[in-house]
Amino acid sequence: MALGKVDIINSALSCIGERPITSIGTDSSERAKVADRRYNEVRNSLLRNHPWNFATRRFKTNAKKTTPVFGFDYAYDLPDGCLRILGTDNESYVWQIESDENGTLVLLTDRSDFPSVQYIYEVTDPTKFDSIFVQAFIYRLGSEFAQDLTGRSELSAKLQGQFLGVLAEARSINASEGTPQKIEADLWLAARRGGVALPPFSNDPESYSA
Repeated sequence: MALGKVDIINSALSCIGERPITSIGTDSSERAKVADRRYNEVRNSLLRNHPWNFATRRFKTNAKKTTPVFGFDYAYDLPDGCLRILGTDNESYVWQIESDENGTLVLLTDRSDFPSVQYIYEVTDPTKFDSIFVQAFIYRLGSEFAQDLTGRSELSAKLQGQFLGVLAEARSINASEGTPQKIEADLWLAARRGGVALPPFSNDPESYSA
C-alpha cells in the first residue's frame, strides 16, 4: 500500500526514535514544524539527484523567449514543474539552462526548431513514488530530522549512509530498465566517495547546467 505524506514523515521520525505526528498543519509539535519545513525541500532534492523513472518525462518546447544577449540564438520555455533537464533530442547541439530577465529558467540553444527535452518533474503526490524512492526519502528525511531534532550528528551520518546505499540500489535498477545512459549527478558521486550530505534543492540556475 502506498504511503502518504504523514506516513513517510513518521517513518523518518521512527528512524531517530521520535514519536509520530498526527498531521501537518494542525499538529503544533516541534517535530511537525520541522517536518513541514523539510519535507518538500528534501523531496525535490532527492528527485533532482537521480533520474528516477517515475519522475522522468519528455516535452517538446512550444514557446520561444526573447533572444539571448549573446552566446546563443534562441531561448525556450521549460515545462511546468521542471526540476532538472536530463538532455535534449539532439545532443550534437550545445544547450544551457539559465535565468531570463524575469528570473524564469529557460533553455538556451542555437536550434531554430522547437527542441524536445527529457526532464525530471516535481512529483508531489506520494502515491506516485516508487518503493525504492520512498525508502531513500525516509532515510534522507531521517538524516535531516536527526540533525534538527536531536543534534546527534553520528545518527544523521548513519542514516545518510543508509540513504546512499538505497540510492546505489536505485541506480542499479534504473540501469536494468533501459539502455544505459550517462545521466549522473556529480554531487551523488562526491557524496558516495566522501560521505558528505547532498545539498537541498536549490533554485540556482547554475545547478541546471548541461
